[in-house]
Amino acid sequence: MNEIQMGASCLKNPDLASAASQVVLASVCDHSALGPVGVSRRIWELLETPQTVVSICRILSREHHLDPQASGPAVEALLTELYECDLIQLSPDT
Repeated sequence: MNEIQMGASCLKNPDLASAASQVVLASVCDHSALGPVGVSRRIWELLETPQTVVSICRILSREHHLDPQASGPAVEALLTELYECDLIQLSPDT
């Protein structure tokens, strides 16, 4: 899989070893195109429950005043990187 699609529902991988995942997460979030690390970390928090790119963008729009359409590609890229690092998985309902 090359890229998380807008309608894909993602959530944190429940099988993670927490210490190792935090190191990888910090690296991924620090290099995100979403601007402040807090935005990337907020996405991580949202992934406690299944979220789509669209739902994440809507939440970020409300909380951080980001343009939902403009932030979509950056959210997709972050989720793709998290997926490739095995930090998230696709929800079974996707």
